[in-house]
Amino acid sequence: MPAASFRGRFRKAKGRLLLGILLGSMPVSLFALPPTTTLFYYVEEPPAFTSAMTHLNRISIIAPQVFVMDREGFVFGGVNPELLEAARQRRVAVMPLVMNKGFEQATMHAVLLDPAKMQRAIRYLLYYADRDDYWGIQFDFENIHVSYRDLYSRFVQEAARQFHQRGRKFSVAVVAKHSNRPQDYSHSSWTNWAGVFDYTTLSRAADFLSVMTYDQHTHGTPPGPAAGVPWMKRVIEYAVTHVPREKLSLGIPLYFRSWNSTGLRGGYGGFPAVVPMLHHPGVVAGWDENRQVPWFRYPADGGEHEVWYEDVRSFQAKLELLKLYRLHGFSAWVIGQEDPRIWVEISRRARIRRLLPAPR
Repeated sequence: MPAASFRGRFRKAKGRLLLGILLGSMPVSLFALPPTTTLFYYVEEPPAFTSAMTHLNRISIIAPQVFVMDREGFVFGGVNPELLEAARQRRVAVMPLVMNKGFEQATMHAVLLDPAKMQRAIRYLLYYADRDDYWGIQFDFENIHVSYRDLYSRFVQEAARQFHQRGRKFSVAVVAKHSNRPQDYSHSSWTNWAGVFDYTTLSRAADFLSVMTYDQHTHGTPPGPAAGVPWMKRVIEYAVTHVPREKLSLGIPLYFRSWNSTGLRGGYGGFPAVVPMLHHPGVVAGWDENRQVPWFRYPADGGEHEVWYEDVRSFQAKLELLKLYRLHGFSAWVIGQEDPRIWVEISRRARIRRLLPAPR
């Protein structure tokens, strides 16, 4: 190519680049974006499978909730082989969850009181991890009485030790806490849910904690967001005093809840179900500027339905918290329920951290 022609093309390309910067349309790959570990929880349903297979390139960790532990310490379950193979090909780490079925408290207490049952559960999980080459496992045990705090911490420590010996990762999902004082919670919230989680001890053993900063409001509370930003900040500010920031994964909800003024049971679901509801006759919609979450109300069933949901705007607000508090990443519940526009935001605002080596 003649030198003059090359210089002319270079000047034009440079001009387009500068114009792109000024207009805010510069390709995100040219920016130095912060590395972010994006974890998406997965349940075996068609919307989850479709979304996961479509968006694996924006996911660091896929975390299927597939394993269940019984009160004898036996563990059952497995990851969809098609999802597992697709994740391997795209260098997405697979970290399945193990839970006490239905979050039954008696199951957890029976296992925690018997060291042989704890060891059995760990052996089963290691067997599955070795067989299917999982990157690691996440404990998602919930509804444990606060008096079992030390026993649960020992269970985590022993499981983490054995997983690390095998060269695998280990993480824990923990209920959101904003203080360590029982009087700051309702009796049941502290006694059966939040109190058992010793953030400091658990974070020393695990590779990271997924803090479940959602369910701020449930069907057992007055209407409100699953995770308002001020409440999330309160939880984060407590957590960072006990957990290294590089071990904190911020829980992000992708779902809605609805409440009915007539006393009928409220609803739950994902963004795709919200869209038709927004066109219901008589709907009144709004945006809570303080909590950074959308809502709407509409008349039905002889009363009023109130819905608080998550969309791309509320997702953006939660991503800003990662930057504000310099956190390692996020754990989103649950893929398939999201506003599809969030995937563009993830590409714009984060450089996806790849945890698996490139194939040789």
